[in-house]
Amino acid sequence: MLGVEAEKEIIKIPLSDSTISRRIINISEDIEEQVIEVIKSGELFALQVDESTDIKLSGTTTGRDIFDVINKYFKNYGISWTSCVSICTDRAPSMTGSIKEFITIAKNQNPNINTTHCFLHREALVAKSIVDELKIVLDEVLCESMESDHYTLIIHTEVRWLSKGRVLSRFYELREELLVYFTMEQMEYSDYLSDEFWCSKLAYLADIFEHLNQLNLSMQGENQNLLISTDKMTAFKGKLLIWKRRVNDNNLDMFPLTANTKFTDKIIPIINDSKTLLDQRLVHYFSSLDLKLFDWVRNPFNPSLETTHLSLKEKEELAKLKNDRTLQMKFNEFELSQFWIYTKKEYPNLTKLAHSVLLTFSTSYFCFE
Repeated sequence: MLGVEAEKEIIKIPLSDSTISRRIINISEDIEEQVIEVIKSGELFALQVDESTDIKLSGTTTGRDIFDVINKYFKNYGISWTSCVSICTDRAPSMTGSIKEFITIAKNQNPNINTTHCFLHREALVAKSIVDELKIVLDEVLCESMESDHYTLIIHTEVRWLSKGRVLSRFYELREELLVYFTMEQMEYSDYLSDEFWCSKLAYLADIFEHLNQLNLSMQGENQNLLISTDKMTAFKGKLLIWKRRVNDNNLDMFPLTANTKFTDKIIPIINDSKTLLDQRLVHYFSSLDLKLFDWVRNPFNPSLETTHLSLKEKEELAKLKNDRTLQMKFNEFELSQFWIYTKKEYPNLTKLAHSVLLTFSTSYFCFE
């Protein structure tokens, strides 16, 4: 593709295992050094911590073990806990709780550290809330009740629990082909797939998990923060209310697979029970989603903002900033994070507070990417 001359140049490149390994290590070390420099050059930083995916924890994973690993790393590179504004964790037992646990130990170093529970973990816990009649179907599709050798391959960790949604969709798409195969092999699945009401429940599971998967994916990746993820969860709550009304009107157009089944009249009561449980779990795991106190971060030029929680200096700087017409024009030109970097010199106190909000991770996505 590149021509003979390019081929000759490529051949000159040594490609032994040791050479490739060494280059990978060199690249990794260079990236790490760059990240460390960025952290040390800035005033604040935030952490994502997930002990279930940390390869540096070779033994036990108590809160003290986790803190010791991170603290040793900080000391090696001259990073101070006083610059840490927040820690996002998976909320596993070793991460929170007694004084020995990680969060408590970290707060002994810096009492001002805020903590957040990963939105992806919380959403996965919400998604696990399934009424018994649907859970039976889910277990049957995923081989859980049949002691299949493939079960542990399908679901290898709880944090990736929503991979079940992809299995459900693919299983439903191939249900006719699978029915033929299982019938020929005289396997138990043929009884399930020949039951159209069972298939209706499977269709609903595939539909609702598709929505949950989309929500989960929307909170992954770069440039996510607490404000954005909160907006997405609040929007999903709003969708559930709309869906509830439409289901009560016998309208299932938001669940296309379910709408095309023959037993919609029998599946609707199950959907209602399922949605009630889903609502309850959302309230339980996302009870504190009201971030009106941070509306000034989203738009400091809004005339009606809640500012009672701000200090005197922060209020004074906000009053000055709101009347800065040059910044008003810049606000429309910049991304939100860029805008609050631009304000640092003239509005240091307010900017630092805004940075602490925007730096806070809403997920531990990069820990298990």
